[in-house]
Amino acid sequence: MLLVLGGFGLLIGGAWALVEGASRLARIVGISELVVGLTIVAIGTSAPELAVSLIGAFQGKPDMVIGNIVGSNIANIGLILGLAAIIGHIKIPEELLKQDFLWLLLATLAAGAFAIGGRFDRWEGLVLLAGAAGFTWFNYRVARDDAMAHAAAEGERAKTAWKTISISIVAIVLGIAGLVIGGNWLVGGATEIALDLGVSEYLIGLTMVAVGTSLPELATSVVGVARNQDSLVLGVIVGSNIYNLLLILGSAMFIVPLEVHRNMETVQIPLMIGLTLALVPILRDGLHVKTRWGWLLLAAFILTTVIAVRIDPGS
Repeated sequence: MLLVLGGFGLLIGGAWALVEGASRLARIVGISELVVGLTIVAIGTSAPELAVSLIGAFQGKPDMVIGNIVGSNIANIGLILGLAAIIGHIKIPEELLKQDFLWLLLATLAAGAFAIGGRFDRWEGLVLLAGAAGFTWFNYRVARDDAMAHAAAEGERAKTAWKTISISIVAIVLGIAGLVIGGNWLVGGATEIALDLGVSEYLIGLTMVAVGTSLPELATSVVGVARNQDSLVLGVIVGSNIYNLLLILGSAMFIVPLEVHRNMETVQIPLMIGLTLALVPILRDGLHVKTRWGWLLLAAFILTTVIAVRIDPGS
């Protein structure tokens, strides 16, 4: 339990430092709020999933890896977007619907298709990694256009910018260190809990670890709603889910082929796909994620968690 709690603390602290440092760098060059959420903040808040999944892959724990990614995507939509919508209506930028949400649909459907047959292979991981590179390049071009439209700071403002850049780089380095150490602690502690209590790694990864590594997205989203940064909130949620599937799952699959548990293949991955597809009518409802949708998403998250517990192969 101490390893799990310490791991959570380092993951959250590391993610916060990484996101804060990266966000400051982005603001200096004038990148839009949506692009910052989709890329820099999304990657930063997905770093705990990356750390846990890569460590789990190297240690030969496929249930932990896949459960963490699938559970995190379910938590991002059901728990985090649900709570954010309950706190306040979230305005949806039209460019998110026209461009970035399509990437999420394609990534989710691709992961579901690759899971058929009960195995993720290396070549499929390469396909997902190529998708991650394409998504990053697409948003890099958008960010580049934003930066070109942003006037370069001069004189004292330039000195201030360099000072901010230095502080941001230190925060990024410390954040990465916290994520690596925290991820190792969390995987080790969660595995011991699973063995001691007779609970499977499948359930631990799908629930406790998945929700724990989604806490940075939750904190970012709640603060974003409070500050009326709706584009940032949706960017973090959509971007994190895209990178979880394309970058993180793809990387883990490339390191070692992953066996997909039968319950994951037939129940949890289809639930993730269904919850993602459910966003289509939700996001098109007046270009706002309304409070009633928030309650429904939260209920869907609770239902999927109950299903995971009920079908746990270790219970």
